[in-house]
Amino acid sequence: MAFLLKRGPVVAVVVVVLALLIVTAYAGGGGGTRSVQPPPIDACARVIDGSRAVLVDCAMPNDGEVVAEVDAALDCPAEAPRYVTVGTDFYCIPGAEAPIEGG
Repeated sequence: MAFLLKRGPVVAVVVVVLALLIVTAYAGGGGGTRSVQPPPIDACARVIDGSRAVLVDCAMPNDGEVVAEVDAALDCPAEAPRYVTVGTDFYCIPGAEAPIEGG
């Protein structure tokens, strides 16, 4: 009986921690899904600095046509591997070495 009184709380804590780990693992499922949507508008991106960009009309100087809007930078499809950020949104454009002038 003394053994249960000594070790009981420790065993209970271990069981609760394991249960929490299992529950959070199942609740956090779906991390492997990619969300790639067509762009909401027909536009091109003009890079300002690094990956920051603005959306412009494709008739204006630009760095590439927006191919997709994604949830994260690593979700860009193979045909448009370069990502740019416009505010908090991620857009994918074809990788281009030099800016495209006038679409």
